[in-house]
Amino acid sequence: MTHMHRLLMLAVLWIALEGDVIAYAQNSTRLETQSSAQTDVAANLFGTFSGASTNFDKGQAQQSQADAAGGMLEFRHLHSPLVGFEATYSLNRANQSIAFPVFFPGGGAGGVESISAFAHEITGDWIVSTTEKSVRLFALAGAGLLLTEPAGGLSYSQGSSTAVYVYGVGGDWQLLPRFGLRLQYRGNIHKVPSVATAFKSQSFGGVAPPFSSPNSFIHTAEPMVGVYYRF
Repeated sequence: MTHMHRLLMLAVLWIALEGDVIAYAQNSTRLETQSSAQTDVAANLFGTFSGASTNFDKGQAQQSQADAAGGMLEFRHLHSPLVGFEATYSLNRANQSIAFPVFFPGGGAGGVESISAFAHEITGDWIVSTTEKSVRLFALAGAGLLLTEPAGGLSYSQGSSTAVYVYGVGGDWQLLPRFGLRLQYRGNIHKVPSVATAFKSQSFGGVAPPFSSPNSFIHTAEPMVGVYYRF
């Protein structure tokens, strides 16, 4: 066998071995992606804890939302640790309180008005997660639409829609092959719902304090507990 033949045989053997290595790596990557993939639906209960708008000290009204309970439905698909997404819908009570400072020199003290309301929220979120299915940790960020609907039929209130920005962290604990427990914390950042549009009927010294929602942002914390079903 000549030297040229030996080189040719070594080249063929090297190409064959390289092809096997590439095929094995591709197959391993595909299996890893498949093993970490998950599609599920979940039902959650949560509490809402909101701060107040921050412009009371500027002589304007300050609006806050009462703490309440709510429910959220999720449809989630995790394709890989870095590629996951979900769609959510939530409903909760969102009663609003609006406080008024003193509006004129020598006038009376401000007052407080309340508006009963419900909040509907629809979001789309991006998710990153770990690959272990028995205890899977995740983080998310997204955006959506917050719809606040007054429930009392008051003449000085109206429905409000505003963009909402969402972030959160949590974990899934597998209890059965397809069922598990989901614990998570989600935070919402959005403008104060513009549900108040009229003026107070009461006046102090002939001056009617304005009765409207302030134009500022608010943060709502939502700790959640729920169950999920994996397809």
